[in-house]
Amino acid sequence: MVYYKSVDESPHIIWIFTRDILPDDCKISQKDSDTGDKCHYVIVNLSDNKAKKIFNKYGNISDNLDTLYICNNRQPRRLRKSDIDNF
Repeated sequence: MVYYKSVDESPHIIWIFTRDILPDDCKISQKDSDTGDKCHYVIVNLSDNKAKKIFNKYGNISDNLDTLYICNNRQPRRLRKSDIDNF
């Protein structure tokens, strides 16, 4: 793991979602992370409370496995059921 050592143990799961699940006043912009991750994006005007509601509504792993990726040797790959079983 290169970018998020202080956040949690790897592997990290990346959720790729469509813009339409966010409130209209939210904006998404690319911003390098503090550790230089160029794939890092921020969502502006999204409170933690709204984010939790969105995740609870749309983030069901079993329904959205095809939208989840895992960092695999610095390259994202789709999350597999076997990855979940290993957690």
